Amino acid sequence: MSLKIEGTIPGFKNHYHFHASPKYRANIFTEKIAVRAKELFLEKAEELNWNILDIAVDNDHVHFLIESNSTPSDIAQRLFGFTSFALRKDFPELKNLNKEHFWGGRQCKCITDEEHLTNTLKYIAKHKNI
Repeated sequence: MSLKIEGTIPGFKNHYHFHASPKYRANIFTEKIAVRAKELFLEKAEELNWNILDIAVDNDHVHFLIESNSTPSDIAQRLFGFTSFALRKDFPELKNLNKEHFWGGRQCKCITDEEHLTNTLKYIAKHKNI
């Protein structure tokens, strides 16, 4: 599935809001899987010297706000590719979700200004169900 990018690149202070769902928007994020997904996103971002300012995993989707000098496409490829592989390895039951693609829809909104950044952090906070 391709990445939908909204806004002007680079984002305000290189900040981007990503939103992604598993294929078919499946409700797969149990507490255990959600915690591991957060760990994986944060681990890979740190390895790449990117800063995830906030992250929320709900039953059927993920939101995160990231600061990075990389392009949204590179961020998506590295983070979603890594988490797809690692989650399927850690939770074999997820292999049955879709053989070819773990993630379905992926979207990136380029942050436009300080107000947008603040509102995005509030929005992500609302999605912290798990």
